[in-house]
Amino acid sequence: MDELCLIAFGSLLAHWHLPISIINDLASWFCAVDSLLHRHYSDMPLAEYEGFFIWLEPLVRASSLLVNRSENESADYEKLVRYGRRRCKYLLGDPLMEFEKNRPFFGLCIPYVARGLATPSGLEEYLQYLRSVAESACFVTFSVIRYCETIADTEVVVLATATPYTWPSDQRATTDGRKPQKFHARWVVTPFARHVTEFRRKLNIQQASPSEVVGSILPQNYRVLTDKHSLLKDSPLSSFYWYDPPSLPHPAGAVEEDCSGEGGAAQYRPAVVKRSHATSEVDDPSNDGQKYPDACKKHTGALLFGPIWRAGVNQREIGLFAASENDIVFEQQFEAFAMLQRSNMASLNLEETLQNVRLENFPEGRVAYYLKQLYGLDLAFPDLTSFGRRRKIFYRQEQYRPVAYTTIRSLHCLAVMSQLYAQFPSATFPIKIAEKQFDFLEHTLVQDDINWRFCYLNEISRRNALAGICMMEAGGVPMGTSLFDRAFAIAAGNSIFVAESLLSDPSRRLPGYAIRRIVGNLGRPGVSVLVSPHTAMVKEKTRDFRAVAHAPYDYRREDNFRGTSLHLSLTEWKVPIGVPSKIVGNIDQDIFQLEAVVSVHDRGRWYGDIDVLRALDYQDVLSRTRNCCSCEDRQSRLQEESTSIDNFEELLDPPDTIGILRAHRNWPARLAATCIAAQTVGARRVCILNNEEVCWGCLESEIEQRRRRNITVCSDDDSELSLEEGNGESQKEQSDPGEEDGVFIIID
Repeated sequence: MDELCLIAFGSLLAHWHLPISIINDLASWFCAVDSLLHRHYSDMPLAEYEGFFIWLEPLVRASSLLVNRSENESADYEKLVRYGRRRCKYLLGDPLMEFEKNRPFFGLCIPYVARGLATPSGLEEYLQYLRSVAESACFVTFSVIRYCETIADTEVVVLATATPYTWPSDQRATTDGRKPQKFHARWVVTPFARHVTEFRRKLNIQQASPSEVVGSILPQNYRVLTDKHSLLKDSPLSSFYWYDPPSLPHPAGAVEEDCSGEGGAAQYRPAVVKRSHATSEVDDPSNDGQKYPDACKKHTGALLFGPIWRAGVNQREIGLFAASENDIVFEQQFEAFAMLQRSNMASLNLEETLQNVRLENFPEGRVAYYLKQLYGLDLAFPDLTSFGRRRKIFYRQEQYRPVAYTTIRSLHCLAVMSQLYAQFPSATFPIKIAEKQFDFLEHTLVQDDINWRFCYLNEISRRNALAGICMMEAGGVPMGTSLFDRAFAIAAGNSIFVAESLLSDPSRRLPGYAIRRIVGNLGRPGVSVLVSPHTAMVKEKTRDFRAVAHAPYDYRREDNFRGTSLHLSLTEWKVPIGVPSKIVGNIDQDIFQLEAVVSVHDRGRWYGDIDVLRALDYQDVLSRTRNCCSCEDRQSRLQEESTSIDNFEELLDPPDTIGILRAHRNWPARLAATCIAAQTVGARRVCILNNEEVCWGCLESEIEQRRRRNITVCSDDDSELSLEEGNGESQKEQSDPGEEDGVFIIID
């Protein structure tokens, strides 16, 4: 995976339109970013840290290789970077698409972004700077800046005008000699007058504009749209409604009105601008008593504000929002801001850019917070193809994102697959996988289909891990994960990737991503997906009364199954997997599903075929004893009578009470016995001991609890035990209804 990370590094160079000569400087910059983030978030739990910065891992990994490369590696590494820049431009998205463009150095070279991060005095000075940026963008509708302030130990939302308005503006006032003045206004979302008074005092201390008008907004008149409501209202995330806003000025001017503010002083209120907008009410889906405007009707009592740009200053978000009157006007705001951004970028040369993005130019906390926000900034988007306006607005928002959504998606998938492939460092895959966007794993790594949340390595199921490996080995061919519901291995080239649970002691609880690579092949071309049969057969009970002794258990933990072995064989069942192709009707015959059977043999005799994955996926039923207990004195024996099981004939014809199978520290025999017992007597009646010391008292208590639970479940004639397996299917336990409740098998 190191080679693929270096290719991704080169692809990013193409997206940022940077020359190949800058790779050393860029690699050093990424290493500095990684050091800064680890230093600043050293107290953050590792899982939480990965949640924000996992998408950076492939770039940091490639940068570390470039910085620490030896003379022998230097030429190959540089060739991989050049290959990525030249041939793999689409790996991180399409750089020719406007909404998939990335800003160099994650936007740190954009002047107003750098200004916000470097401003020493914080939020107020940055707000004034953002106002100047908004004024130069020539917005055509009412726009505000939203941020948070702490007033009287209470955090409140503040809305401030983004562009100034003139007063007075009418022709008569000008002829009377009154000179037009520019002013700004701010509104505090609070029901308390003392908050407004304290806020005005705070502005005076900060030496804000003396002509700035301060007012208040009742909390019920300000409402932020959640993800669900933004979809319902066909609006971008973080949009908000302002109900019954104060009179708003037209950009051409305003007139004077005498109104009483919170402090009782006369204020200037801008003239009313009649705006056609959606405001009639419908029930709130969240049932919290709030109302949302109906987008199908028009009214002048509310304004919907959509985000134009957002950033973080001093661990707080500040954003520029414009009144969303209609699609055309709202898109004009994006275009004006994007044009300003492009002109700022065009005025920079490479040398200036390298100087401007030096991390020493910014306070560590601010740049760390800025990078942290990049991952979560409106990242969770569902499929947008069915949303007309929302899809269009999303594309507009992408034009000014520091990192394109498609780029973060691809880097996240690459990071997770790098972690998965770290289990088999010598594995290889076709390099053509880098010549297309790395999003073919998207549905494999999506944890939440509704909110489109990507999962991390520890959340990957066995099914999805094998699906990801198969797609990688097939050269990036997308496939449905349902094809891998019964899969337990992938064979491709000189590698066989097998689920670790087939090669481990059944007492181990393994994560879904645990896969082992075995060097070898099946003698078949292409990629083979090995699946288990729908039904697994076991040998019938013997009628030879001499074969079953059922001697009392003597508490000697020994192995009496040394002749047990597991065998893998292929059946005649073979189905080609159809994959997307540009040729109509074409079926790629290089990817097959093959049915494979794992059979149990002991001393040369067959005792059954086992479905290992299905048996071990009964996580909530199959008991695995713990290594320690809270007992002061461990009980050395069971109070109940127990019987020794020393061969498979005795397992297939179990005793009426507790049977203890003696295969101590023999994982193939323990695995085979666990599966056969689960298939015959049911997984509820199977308990797997660990290979260490056992407290028989705790074990007996657990057996009794299991028996009571089994009676409760079986007493309901209509009940069925459905278990959520790692492959996403619901299975029914294969228990024999004829068995008595006293039967219980312990695997030692």
